[in-house]
Amino acid sequence: MLIKEKLFAPVLAVPDFDKLFQVECNASIVGIGVVLSQEGKSVTFYSEKLSEARRKWSTYELELYVVFHALKVREHYLVQREFVLFSDHQTLKFINSQNSVNRMHDRWISFIQSFTFNLKHKAGRLNWAADALSQRALLLVTLQTEITGFNYLKELYVGDEDFQDIWAKCQAGLSVDRLHIQEGYLF
Repeated sequence: MLIKEKLFAPVLAVPDFDKLFQVECNASIVGIGVVLSQEGKSVTFYSEKLSEARRKWSTYELELYVVFHALKVREHYLVQREFVLFSDHQTLKFINSQNSVNRMHDRWISFIQSFTFNLKHKAGRLNWAADALSQRALLLVTLQTEITGFNYLKELYVGDEDFQDIWAKCQAGLSVDRLHIQEGYLF
């Protein structure tokens, strides 16, 4: 029971719109990750698995996309207020001085420029939360291939006293404590 309490403990802070927001972004070949925080405490987070088409994009396109998408999905927190944007991709600091951009980049950059922010570089090893979110799907693949019996977890949900009701409801398409089933695992 202690493990269950630790796993489901609240980890997000309530936003204070009088304080500075920080947005941390990261893109990997697998997905994107975004963490919105204040004073070192996470307020929201977001991750998305990339489609096959997006996986073919260059690193610059992926990093530009994650910044665009971060601002798009968290616009209601960031509109009309200054914030700090962290990225591990150095070339994004030249976002306002590009000569030649394609139509997609132009649309993204126009949207990004509608915000007031200070762009700062944050090395990948320090940008651990966004980095972890951007590679969540990769983590599942790693766990499935490297941990013996990981696939056995799928079979345990049905009979587990703590998870069987949650599992049944999620199987029926209901959301329980924001949990859902993805690739046969409970998230």
